[in-house]
Amino acid sequence: MYIWLINSSEPTPLDEGEIRLLRMGILSKYLLQQGHEVLWWNADFCHPTKKHRFGEDRTIEIEPNYRIRFLHAPGYDKHISLARFWDHRIYAQKFAVQARKETPPDVILCSLPTLDLAAASVRYGKEFNVPVVVDIRDLWPDVIADRIPRLLKWSAPLILAPYYAMAKSACKNATALTGNAPDFVEWGLRKARRSACQQDQDFPFGYEEPAMSEDDKRDADTFWLSKGINLRKHPSIICFFGTLGHQFRFDEALKAAEKVLNQKDALFVCCGNGERLDEFREHYSHQRRIVFPGWVNAKQIWQLMRHSSIALAPYNINDNFRHNLANKLIEYMAGGLPILFSIDEGYVANLIRENEIGLTYSGSADRLAATIIRLLDDEPYRQRMAENSRKLFERKYKAETVYNGFVTYLETIANQK
Repeated sequence: MYIWLINSSEPTPLDEGEIRLLRMGILSKYLLQQGHEVLWWNADFCHPTKKHRFGEDRTIEIEPNYRIRFLHAPGYDKHISLARFWDHRIYAQKFAVQARKETPPDVILCSLPTLDLAAASVRYGKEFNVPVVVDIRDLWPDVIADRIPRLLKWSAPLILAPYYAMAKSACKNATALTGNAPDFVEWGLRKARRSACQQDQDFPFGYEEPAMSEDDKRDADTFWLSKGINLRKHPSIICFFGTLGHQFRFDEALKAAEKVLNQKDALFVCCGNGERLDEFREHYSHQRRIVFPGWVNAKQIWQLMRHSSIALAPYNINDNFRHNLANKLIEYMAGGLPILFSIDEGYVANLIRENEIGLTYSGSADRLAATIIRLLDDEPYRQRMAENSRKLFERKYKAETVYNGFVTYLETIANQK
């Protein structure tokens, strides 16, 4: 089978440093193991670092039967901005031209977002009789509408009309819909205005644990010591990994941290870059037990998780996060951590409660502080949640389990053509 993977925002095996491959990068490995050929359409602009990789279009053979085509577009500085929309438009236009110069694949898997690229992919599929699976990863443009200031909410349908049309077209004209959670597939079906068929399936993110040698562990320990953190001397570490930006309710989470630190000898470690990193570092410079180390690599994350007690997931309260089993949550499960989730209802909250892998706190600083203290005070209760978290990961979210199933699914779609 010859498959195109289309996603313009994930890290690739060529990126510098100890990068973590995500959905498309890991899926590529499992497709190759099964003897398939992969062409991954990606962007020259690297979304995590906000830098161009080459400054031009370039195609690179990673290994036999595995190529990545990097298409150049202007790039952008902020996650949600006019510059990002323009970048997406240029990238999709380039894809539409360059795709016609390639041998048509047996099947296409395209992420949504971007909306422009998903719409372009289904148009290509219709023209060349290629089945296209649209993989719903974020509820665009709904999540964009949530970011419009309250006084301008009335204008959202008008401003975003072209993007609602693209979402509808991509979902309606796709051969099948997948997503990282069941509710995301349902969202796509509502956009398509059809009922589910056997081909519409959810596939969660699968997580690959980093292989850690003793040298790797020592290097990670040394890194954390350079940040003023001795992992072996802090019995109560509360950790977070992600982007320090608009999608998280950090103001409440950090207020809760201060309340906890008035009563407990704990350490809060909030890892990641983002538009608010400098603001947080300055505001909490007096507080040595709230640390912002910036970007950290996969092995440093793993070592920190193995010495942490609790994981924070302080998402904004909206449908995109209420129903989204994000990669971060599965990473926390792999680390065997109880998860404190900021939303009380929806798919993720129900998953946490039903499997007893954490608690919800409805975005309240007081409630979050009380929840953290409760877990720190009741070690058997916290440990039971930690064990449940790891068991759930082992049962459902290991990369091998998820992506071998995804490969079989794509083979079925291609064979039904």
